[in-house]
Amino acid sequence: MVLTGAEVEGLERSTSGIGAVAVAGQGLVPVDLLVWTAPLPRLLDLAGLEETGLRFLSEVLFNFVLDHDALLPYQWTYYGGAALSFTRASVPSRFNPANAPTGRSGVCVELVCTEGDEVWREPERLRREIEHDLVRVGLCRGRESIRDLHVERVREAYPIYTLDYPSRLARAIGSVAELGNVALLGRSGTFWYNNMDHSIRQALDLVAALAAGLSPARWNEGLGKHRAL
Repeated sequence: MVLTGAEVEGLERSTSGIGAVAVAGQGLVPVDLLVWTAPLPRLLDLAGLEETGLRFLSEVLFNFVLDHDALLPYQWTYYGGAALSFTRASVPSRFNPANAPTGRSGVCVELVCTEGDEVWREPERLRREIEHDLVRVGLCRGRESIRDLHVERVREAYPIYTLDYPSRLARAIGSVAELGNVALLGRSGTFWYNNMDHSIRQALDLVAALAAGLSPARWNEGLGKHRAL
């Protein structure tokens, strides 16, 4: 059974760790092994474990539809200047030309924020400023070239690496040891600022490790070995 779009409302503890997951509209779903890819602080909260102060930044994505081919010659780039309204831009058609019809393109710009702040609540108010900056950095020929805009909100997108985050993370992973059948995985589940290919590699490593008899607790202890340098 595969449940998609299912909201986890709680975790039921058992002698071995987590015995069942409470899913909205589904009730309790029994589990023998739980691979956790949601934000690590959420696991600590639902399982009643120590709060270690790990936090994430969220983001708002502005997906613009343009009436010309992509001007950025590569898939994505970061912008570090404080004078710009956005921090990163990506062009889906540079990843796959089929992502845009002939003669058109899209550009996705990213604004990092804190969930609940003004950017998160009212992103549309920034549209004019962002359009101006798209033209200024050469991502768009002119504001008249913009045909549409789709706004997306993404919760807990970036782990916040405070100076003391390694010790906080170590405490969090240590407390998960109480849950003997829970394996941590991925960017959110392991509080790891990585790329998708790193998470895919980590997932393949986890499957191999479990098939070889490694316990979830031992896997969690060795998470540092699976982080890309």
